[in-house]
Amino acid sequence: MPNVCDGALTSPIPALAFPPACLNLSYMRTTLTISLPPALRRDVSRAARIQRVSESEFVRRAVQKQLWADAFEETRRRLVPKARAKRIYTDEDVFKIVS
Repeated sequence: MPNVCDGALTSPIPALAFPPACLNLSYMRTTLTISLPPALRRDVSRAARIQRVSESEFVRRAVQKQLWADAFEETRRRLVPKARAKRIYTDEDVFKIVS
């Protein structure tokens, strides 16, 4: 079977020539070395095994979740005073404004 990436698929009508449909993604990776206490290392290994992911993937996900949580809390910290100034205290207050 011809491969689109190597240009084997062409149109019999030159004006309708197929553009290359090959997508090559390259992810730049760097290494971060961390030290963990033995008990935490065992917990990471066990949790990764249960989730059927590598330890690296487990730690990547944990770091991403923490970064998201930190960003959420920072956003909340900045916006709550503004909401309070407009007398917005609850989800119901927000619902009244947007409905």
